[in-house]
Amino acid sequence: MKKTEEKPHYHNGGENRGGMGKFVVRELGFDSVQQKAYYELRDKFVKQQFILMDSVKTLRRNFFNELKNDHIDSAQISQLAANIGLVQARLDRRTFNHFRQVKNICTPEQAAKYDTITQEIINRMVDPRRMPNNNSKNGRPGDTSKNEKRNYPIENHIPKP
Repeated sequence: MKKTEEKPHYHNGGENRGGMGKFVVRELGFDSVQQKAYYELRDKFVKQQFILMDSVKTLRRNFFNELKNDHIDSAQISQLAANIGLVQARLDRRTFNHFRQVKNICTPEQAAKYDTITQEIINRMVDPRRMPNNNSKNGRPGDTSKNEKRNYPIENHIPKP
């Protein structure tokens, strides 16, 4: 079998940076100093996030591997679920802090626009199937009509103290 050439990750820097970084730089009109600061922040952020995302994957794998056991240890299941939540919370806090750090390198005019594009980025993160400006009613990605009809109050999913 022919060895496939390893493609560079989008966080490796330089020419290999991914579309979202280029989108942010282009939309905000970052100058060269801002671009350098932005990509340094982004590269550090992405490397940290990959570590945490790998932890979540491992924890989820361990969680669902418990299904193989004849005797389910409720305490073990609860602990694994709690650990998944803790790591996911760390991911979200780091993402929030990263967005704040990027906003801090913006001029006041750029910061106003950043607030708008950040909301678009967050929407994509929360529901990656959502495509901007796609109002399809065919049940395809971007069709939010089904989600809008469903009523899933978040309060039902938040543990009570």
